[in-house]
Amino acid sequence: MKRTILFFIVAGIIMSCNNEPKTSETAETKEKKESSPADTVTTMMPYTANYSSQFTVADQKIAEKVLTLFKQWDDNKLTDGKSSFADSVDFYGDNWEFHGKGDSFLVVSQNQRNNYKEVKTVISAWLPVHSTDKNEDWALVWSTAYTTDKKGKIDSANYQDTWRLNRDGKFDLMFDYRQRSPEPIKKK
Repeated sequence: MKRTILFFIVAGIIMSCNNEPKTSETAETKEKKESSPADTVTTMMPYTANYSSQFTVADQKIAEKVLTLFKQWDDNKLTDGKSSFADSVDFYGDNWEFHGKGDSFLVVSQNQRNNYKEVKTVISAWLPVHSTDKNEDWALVWSTAYTTDKKGKIDSANYQDTWRLNRDGKFDLMFDYRQRSPEPIKKK
């Protein structure tokens, strides 16, 4: 009996606390609720980004554009992607750099692709992002490329690619980071 009375007293106190009159929500309050925690929480980072640290997830169509180029690379149809590149392109790879016209970049890329009989890319993940302070769109792609050269030698490497689209929606800056796949551990 004492437990029942105690239960009703506690329940009454809880209910009275939850029955406070609700104030109307202002546009500012509503906006704060709808914004993400990353927008409202200030975090003290141990470094300051020299380019940007203000990124949001962007439209998946950005990732679709770069993944289409990856597929064209695999299928050896690079000319199909000609309209995806800006007039001026900068590419930074592990073993080479390119700075020049988009058409010339395609020629250099095709020459590189001609070294392989077959290429198969396995995409691990992608993330389209928008730099809010720079007003730029980027596509980030993590992948593994399996290649077969003209002599039949099979190889693979892991990649992390970062591609920027210019204001016209064309790729003008690419970073391509490559890591060789580790050799399998041999049993003794």
